[in-house]
Amino acid sequence: MMDAPVRSKPDGGSPLWHRDVVPGGGVHSINHEHRHSAIQFVTPAQRHANLDQDILDRRAALYETARQRNPLRWKGPTRNWQRVHAVHLNPDRSDNQGVAPNRHQEKKAA
Repeated sequence: MMDAPVRSKPDGGSPLWHRDVVPGGGVHSINHEHRHSAIQFVTPAQRHANLDQDILDRRAALYETARQRNPLRWKGPTRNWQRVHAVHLNPDRSDNQGVAPNRHQEKKAA
């Protein structure tokens, strides 16, 4: 059995999934570098360390200052930079909260 060819990114770099496979590459990147939209564009590490509220407060002040300097650029209020208090890994699956799926469950014969 042959392995599937590895496809590179268009810029010639390693594929996106590769950083998750390389030891220490993916978890650190996702937790310490990638800003997640579900938690108002802070990293999970910043949120876990309770640094997110200060970051969000500074962003709100920056946006308000920019809005005052150039009000014609803004049609409405600035972005909501309030801290998100409840975070779910699978927000679309509210019916399964707290229930781990059983992947080894056998199908019943008809």
